[in-house]
Amino acid sequence: GGQQICDKFQRSGECRFGDKCRYLHVAGNRILNNPGGNNNQRKNNNNNNNQKKEVCRNYLNGKCFKGDSCHRIHQNNNNNNQPLTELEQYGEKFVKLFFESLCGNRELLTVAVHANTHLSVNGNKHKGIESVMAALRDIPLCRNPRFQQNGISSQALGNAILILSSGEIESNATYFFTTSFVIRIENGSIFVENAILRFLTPDEFRRSAFAQF
Repeated sequence: GGQQICDKFQRSGECRFGDKCRYLHVAGNRILNNPGGNNNQRKNNNNNNNQKKEVCRNYLNGKCFKGDSCHRIHQNNNNNNQPLTELEQYGEKFVKLFFESLCGNRELLTVAVHANTHLSVNGNKHKGIESVMAALRDIPLCRNPRFQQNGISSQALGNAILILSSGEIESNATYFFTTSFVIRIENGSIFVENAILRFLTPDEFRRSAFAQF
């Protein structure tokens, strides 16, 4: 089986065992340590870690058939409520299932992930709201014929993600990010899957096509 992820490090970004921890320290899609093991495992672990530097997104989707020969780490990510750690704030956050909306139902969209701690543009740290669920309001009706029968557009879903970020963090800080996601329609419901939130540094944002100044 694959190596396990350190729960302590994933929750807080800290682990008292540091680089000597027997479990993987993962930030974004990077592995930050080189876990050992017992004498029988150490050679295999070291060989694997020389190759496995990124999390396998195909595995997260249940679509990787390479098994132990895969050059990426097979990470079981069952905690979609996990907040971003400081080590991930200017990197990518992969969310297997972001939220779902029942078509024809006026219930509010809900999301199951949010940024807990980030840096503002002036370098000060601000702690986000503690709750991990946020209600998203005023999702516009669809203007795209491809999605009209489902009553919601991909642009609306993008707006929902933007509302999530602005609603879950303190208003006295500024954050820049880009998003990408896959839309799956099944049994009258829309699922937004494989969402990637990439938080940008101020310099990255100013160099990007998204900059407005």
